[in-house]
Amino acid sequence: MRQIKKWLGFLLALCVLLALLPTALAEGSEQPEEDERFAGKTWDELLEECLVRWRTDRNSIALGYYNTVTGEEHYLNGDQYMVSGSMYKVPLNMVFLDRLSRGEMDWDTRVAGYRYEEVLEQTIVYSNNDIAHDMVKLVLGQGNWRAGRRAIAPYCGLDPENVDEKFQENNFSTPRQMISCLKLLYENPDRFPRLVETMQRAEPHNYFKLREQRFHIAHKYGFYQTEYHFYLTDCGIAFTDDPILLVVFTDNSPKAYDVLTEYCTLMCDYTQYRRAERLRLEGGEADEPQGAVQVSFPPEHSESGAPAAPAQAPDSAEPVSAGETQPPAVQLLVERAGQQGLSKTSLYALGGVLLALLIALIVLASLGRAYRVRKGFFLILALLLCLAAAGKILWPLYESCREKPAGDPQETVRSFFDALQREDYEAAYACLDGVETLGLEYVPQRESGRAIRQAMTSQFSAELYGSSSINGEVAYQQISCRYLDVAKLNDDARSEALLRVSNYVSSHSVGDAFNEKGNYRPELLREYWDQAVLEKLQHPEDYRSSGGAQLELRFRNGAWRIEPTEKLLQLLTGGVKLTERGGEA
Repeated sequence: MRQIKKWLGFLLALCVLLALLPTALAEGSEQPEEDERFAGKTWDELLEECLVRWRTDRNSIALGYYNTVTGEEHYLNGDQYMVSGSMYKVPLNMVFLDRLSRGEMDWDTRVAGYRYEEVLEQTIVYSNNDIAHDMVKLVLGQGNWRAGRRAIAPYCGLDPENVDEKFQENNFSTPRQMISCLKLLYENPDRFPRLVETMQRAEPHNYFKLREQRFHIAHKYGFYQTEYHFYLTDCGIAFTDDPILLVVFTDNSPKAYDVLTEYCTLMCDYTQYRRAERLRLEGGEADEPQGAVQVSFPPEHSESGAPAAPAQAPDSAEPVSAGETQPPAVQLLVERAGQQGLSKTSLYALGGVLLALLIALIVLASLGRAYRVRKGFFLILALLLCLAAAGKILWPLYESCREKPAGDPQETVRSFFDALQREDYEAAYACLDGVETLGLEYVPQRESGRAIRQAMTSQFSAELYGSSSINGEVAYQQISCRYLDVAKLNDDARSEALLRVSNYVSSHSVGDAFNEKGNYRPELLREYWDQAVLEKLQHPEDYRSSGGAQLELRFRNGAWRIEPTEKLLQLLTGGVKLTERGGEA
């Protein structure tokens, strides 16, 4: 009897091993799949594949890559001048941080009218253009933009006495110049204190960091739009196991966001792969890659909006030969299992599990009573193993039966903006996810507030840029907007109001102009501010600005809905939060 129990225990132990085998095979199959992307390919060959996937003219983008450990360096259009957007704010701040580290200034030193500690935050995290422009032209250039650009030149690896005319005339840079800038920053963190840390706080879920969340990334993005051009850029340091420097310029690229996000993730994976390969050749063992999770890019879309077919089947799903026929149900199992990382070998192992369990149950039924084997424990264990094994196959089928996102996310975005134009806020908010109001429907009480509100409506327009990308139940859509720059209007009106109050003081008594605390009377300031606003809004086009954002949509209750963000609200209101009490900021 002991021998029988021993053999039964061995048989059930074998079932446990067989149940674990499919998972081991699935996990082991992932590494060759990742290797296939890079094995035997040069960086240039990888980029050629990307250009096809992005459907992008190679002249509309410029890229750079540098590995800080190995010195590996690559460029696409490395010396081609492109509009850099706000990326120039990195070398710009390096000029001032260099002075700070030399003791020529401190964090409280006034730069462009602000404490430099505030300037660094405003220009890098919030990308304040007005402050940055004053830093170049007024502070560095003493009123001359070209002179200010020459002051930045050494931090981009250029001789300030022999700077290219293109670099000086406007905000142009090349990938090689920006990589040189990032290299200087990475190699001298004490010389440029706080800059890398501040860059890590900039747009933590957009641009390079939209989908790449495995590694810390310090970056500075750029976004600029004219009537005929759309520029999207980013540069940064990705702290993979071998930290890398990346830069991307785009000019009217139809898949600008895909270029940025996919390039960043691809280069992170490329670096991790090359590092592991290098350590193997050196006889060492590669460390476990950080966040060893395969990041899936949104599927490509055809012109009709339907997901395009993949170029080839997943490596883990072995193709069926032309002469091999399978029942539809079996074929579906093979396809679904392949998508979940299980090969045919894994499926055969699952079949072996079920067969072993069946044998164990037969043996228990025939011998258990004669040899007084306690069947309860073995039956429960066998049942659990059987359920676990069956789940490996049945779960993909369950996933295939779940409700999948349907419809076009762009239709939701268009409906949202169309409803705003009609001032049908109920319909507009119905397009949002989890938000009942943005405060746009409130009508200001004062005349100046109503005038601002009317100008905001008349000056606002929105366009969808490119196609939407869908990743499961999340979709992304780039938009570009023209809107009333209420923040600038506020600043101009306030300056005008202060000037008028100053003139008022010169012809009135102190008691008429100041309150008991020695400040201008609020009602006086408000009166002159109202007057200034109404006068300036006689030409609202003077305050028209443009900007863009990437909307994120989620599939909820059978429809795509927009997740409102601060960036979207800023575009809709020009940075002013509308309230029931009056509508001013």
